[in-house]
Amino acid sequence: LALAISTDAANNQEAVTAFVARDRDRLIEVALPLYQTASEQFGVAQFQFIEPPATSFLRLHQLENYGDDLTSFRFTVVVVNNSQDPVKGLEFGRGGLGMRGEVPIFYDGLYVGILDIGMDVGEDFLGELKAKTNADWQLLITRRTVEATNFQPAEANYPVETLLLYASTLDTPFTAPEEAYARVFNGDIATSHIEGERHFVIHSFPLRDYSRRVIGVVDAISDRTAEVILQDRSRLTSSSMLLLAFIVGGFILTGLSNLVLQPLAALTETA
Repeated sequence: LALAISTDAANNQEAVTAFVARDRDRLIEVALPLYQTASEQFGVAQFQFIEPPATSFLRLHQLENYGDDLTSFRFTVVVVNNSQDPVKGLEFGRGGLGMRGEVPIFYDGLYVGILDIGMDVGEDFLGELKAKTNADWQLLITRRTVEATNFQPAEANYPVETLLLYASTLDTPFTAPEEAYARVFNGDIATSHIEGERHFVIHSFPLRDYSRRVIGVVDAISDRTAEVILQDRSRLTSSSMLLLAFIVGGFILTGLSNLVLQPLAALTETA
C-alpha cells in the first residue's frame, strides 16, 4: 500500500514540476492535500520529497524540518538512489517508525529524486493487532536508533535504559525483565511471566528493519490470570479428590481388616 501511494504521488506532474524547480511553497500547496487525504484514509504517517543522493527537501509531516542528510540511517533511500528502483520495508526515521514505500521520481526521463511514503506503525497499528489477536502489544525502539535519527518522542520514556517505549495498547505499560531483551538482541524469542495481582505472559520478538538490523523489540502480552485461577482450582480439586480417596480407602481397608481379622482372632482364641 505504501508503495502504491508513493508511486501515484510520484506521477503527479504538478508536484514533480514544483519539486524539480525546488519551489517549496508551490510543492506544499500541491502536495499537502495529497498527504492529508492519504493520512486520513490510509494511515500515512510520513510523506517526504528527497533530493539525490539523500537530502530531505520537504517533509509534509514536519514542514519545519528539512535540509538534513539521511544517508546514515535511511537505508531504503540509499538503495533507491543507487538503483533507481522502488523499495519497500520497515524503517525508523525522524518522523518515527513507518512501513516505507520509496520510489524514484523522474522528470523528462531523468532521475531527479525520491518520494518517501511511510505507513503508520504505532498506536493505531497495534490497536488493529489487538483486535485480531486478543492480546496487548507494544513496540520498543533501541536508544541508538532513536538517537541516530534525532527522533523527538512526545514523552521521553525509557522503561529499560537501552529501549524507548514507542507505542503500546496497555493503559499502564510494563516491560519484560532486561535479561529477556538481551536474548532478543541476540535474535532469540524470549518468554517472560509477570506475576502479581494478575498473571501475564510476555513473548518478546526482535523488531528488524529493512536492512535486517534489530532496531527494537515487539512485545505480545497475554493476560493468563483466568487460566491460572482455573488451573489452581483444578489442582485443588484433584488434591481434594485424592485426599478423599485416601480417607475413604482407609475406612474401607479398616472395615475389610475387621471382617478378616475378627474371625481369625476368634479362631486363635479357641485354639
